[in-house]
Amino acid sequence: MRGWRSEILLFFASAVALAKAPVATVRPERVTLGTGEKVSISVQVGRAGKRLRAVANVGYLEGPDDPAASEQHFTWSSPTTRFPQTALLLFWIEEPDSPPEVAAVRIPLVGRTILQIHTEPGAEVRVQVAKASFGPVRADRRGHVDIPIDVPPGILTAQVAAESHDRLTTRAAPLDIPSVNPLAAALSPDPFIHPDGGWLIVAHAGSLDASQLKVDVVGGTAQQTTVLPDRVLFKITPGATSKHVRATAALSNQPDALAQAEADIALSKTWPSPPRWSAAASAGGFYGGGSNSGLALALNGSYALPFDGNRFSVDAEVGFRSAALTAAVAGLGRIDSSVRAVLLELALRAFILHRGNWAVLARVGGGAMPFRSSARSDFQPSFSQSRLGFEAFVSGQIGYQLTGFQLFAELRGALAPASTASLDARFGGGVLMLGARYDLR
Repeated sequence: MRGWRSEILLFFASAVALAKAPVATVRPERVTLGTGEKVSISVQVGRAGKRLRAVANVGYLEGPDDPAASEQHFTWSSPTTRFPQTALLLFWIEEPDSPPEVAAVRIPLVGRTILQIHTEPGAEVRVQVAKASFGPVRADRRGHVDIPIDVPPGILTAQVAAESHDRLTTRAAPLDIPSVNPLAAALSPDPFIHPDGGWLIVAHAGSLDASQLKVDVVGGTAQQTTVLPDRVLFKITPGATSKHVRATAALSNQPDALAQAEADIALSKTWPSPPRWSAAASAGGFYGGGSNSGLALALNGSYALPFDGNRFSVDAEVGFRSAALTAAVAGLGRIDSSVRAVLLELALRAFILHRGNWAVLARVGGGAMPFRSSARSDFQPSFSQSRLGFEAFVSGQIGYQLTGFQLFAELRGALAPASTASLDARFGGGVLMLGARYDLR
């Protein structure tokens, strides 16, 4: 029974880990070199606003088109070289304090060349390369024939068949294919955070023998943490005084297999880019002078504008404030009065600076403030009245980042008069709120 429990736990742990990895779709799935054909890549990141990183061992990778979208699009162009190989593209999401879950894309690059063959004059010649057949082409009077062929990666010989006078001869023709670099390497995050460090990803276009892998790190130390059939993950710890880290990965059994990656080292954590959508709730109080004080509540939804790393957001806010006064009037008795207001506002919020898990934000906004006042006394009839006011405000926030949400404190300077013929109240002045903002997507 214990074994079954372990397998079930392992299954769910694996499912959770795989859920973190982006999912890439490639069109077309292979490219013939020299045609100028480009590859379109769509990457599903699961949640909008996550930072997606990408690297390719050969060729040119452009994108994404919208870094804040849940589906991001890249374009890959083939290298200028014409010999067959496999392009290896890596995609991963940078999560704070978590090792990267990598999606690997392999694009076969088919080389196109002309195979020169010498055989009997007038012979019909066919060439077999992997599963593809080329020809027949008849040899000239000197027994020479040129046959265009396509060579996929990993193929080193072609099978040549020549038929002349009902006689068939076959032979293997070696293909002059140079060695290629099958490795890709990347450091994550970029920049590294001192002293937390980060991770080195080393991946192979085919299968990777971790025992043949050698890693050299300048500016830090590497410790192997995860070994998969096609990649190895290392934990990188930066040096105490390092400002830059460079990692070099090589294979002992493949002299041309070499990949490098570099990253800067920062002194504090980067506040993560805000999600595209979020919601916040806060509570506190206001003081506008004299008896103008009371409870303040707010709920808001936020949309991060898709530029400048989601630094600016638009908040739609619904608030509530109330104030009450009880006083004795000499010779007449007691009077109880209260004022309640609902605030319907829009605001622009911006990240100003950050250090570690702390950040400073600013907001400016305003909107409508319908309010209702009522009074009851010992010396006159009770009455109530409603009016429409407004609020305009500027505020500063201090936030602390946690996983999936932020805690914040806001100090608001506001102009929010609530005036009628018999009322002169102020719902503004200074407003202090404490709250939490939750990531939605």
